[in-house]
Amino acid sequence: MQLVEVKSDVELKHCPFCGGKATLYREEDGGFYKVKCDNFDCWIGPETSFYSNQTIAIEAWQERAELANCGAKMDGDAHEPR
Repeated sequence: MQLVEVKSDVELKHCPFCGGKATLYREEDGGFYKVKCDNFDCWIGPETSFYSNQTIAIEAWQERAELANCGAKMDGDAHEPR
């Protein structure tokens, strides 16, 4: 299966693991869409699942988990909660 790059007006967020550029792709036969990190050196190599339309694929990539606020505070280089 070949993927072709799709131009989009939406600015995709960078890879959450390496900071690399992300690109929207679709299957060459005009089928499904996905977004993936383009950095070949990224150890994680994240990509979305395939989606039937590009808007949903982009939304899946843009969504980021919020960090839980556990209340721990770091103090200098001690790396221990205050």
